[in-house]
Amino acid sequence: MTFEKTKEPLIHLYKKKNGKKVYYVRVRHPRPNWILTGPHMSTAIKYRNKYWVDVAEGRVGLETKKQISFHELAAEYYEYYKTKAKPRNWPRARSVLKQLNNFFRNIEIGKITIWTVENYIRTRKGKAPGTINFELDFLRSALNRAVEWKFIKSAPKIGRLPVQERRARILTDPEIEFVLQYECFSTDHKEAIALCLDTGMRLAEMFYITAEDVDFEARTVYLDDTKSLKPRSIPLTPRAAGIIRRRLSEHKGRMFDERDPNRLGYKFTMERKDLYKYHHFTPWRFHDLRHTFVTLLLRKGVDPYTIMEISGHSRLEMVTRYMHTTEDLKREAISKLNNVVTKDEIKSRRKKP
Repeated sequence: MTFEKTKEPLIHLYKKKNGKKVYYVRVRHPRPNWILTGPHMSTAIKYRNKYWVDVAEGRVGLETKKQISFHELAAEYYEYYKTKAKPRNWPRARSVLKQLNNFFRNIEIGKITIWTVENYIRTRKGKAPGTINFELDFLRSALNRAVEWKFIKSAPKIGRLPVQERRARILTDPEIEFVLQYECFSTDHKEAIALCLDTGMRLAEMFYITAEDVDFEARTVYLDDTKSLKPRSIPLTPRAAGIIRRRLSEHKGRMFDERDPNRLGYKFTMERKDLYKYHHFTPWRFHDLRHTFVTLLLRKGVDPYTIMEISGHSRLEMVTRYMHTTEDLKREAISKLNNVVTKDEIKSRRKKP
């Protein structure tokens, strides 16, 4: 085909063998091409002008590069995560990203929508809502990073599944005494329980204590490796200071011989099974000892702000989740209603001579 240029830019004339004339518009976006507009110059001009407007406003452009898949994003995000999180959290992140890859691997990240996420949630049916929420948090964070890195323009708003709050298990004084003397518990277990009840430390926090973190003269432990990434100091009771001093000397500068706090927590769980089986003990988790610690401080009249500093929470609202009352305190509160005088009683007293 032979085209003849016209006075109008991008518009060319083509003469057929039968003598009829038609006009073509030469475009370059999204790829070079000839567009047939018909036998009238006015139609070609209208198409050409519309094409220019579309190019100027970005509706027509060069073909874009194919978006990366979620598998590629997951690899980039994991490297980013390692720069922000502590090494002990890396295995958990790697496991979660592997789980997400099983579903999203070959999907382009720009095609991940709320509908796609809901399909993923259906495939995880049967898992605990908290576990699914943890995976969704990683997915949301990875897609938000993709927006920051200019891989995609926007990310879907991924919500969380509703989770029923677990009822706190507060150990009573007789239960604490029984647990600390229970024969089936190892020394590690008993002393970790005593430390948590005296300091409110998490298991992972006490796991990483070294001799440099403790001032035995001031009876204070300084925690740098915390969940909130904010260092804090905790005064020690004589019992807690003695436990830490003895364990650091007996375990070559370490609090426990285990290499991983998760493994230590698993051993504690296995030891507690006999307690439930043979003694009809209501099940409890190691983390419930923090609930018990905060509740004991509350009953002693310690103000919530001081508790927040000791327990290491960043917001007062988090502390209130641990401030649980006991059944005895509830009964005492209700019993005070017996001393309340009703309006009818006041009127009856006035009528008496």
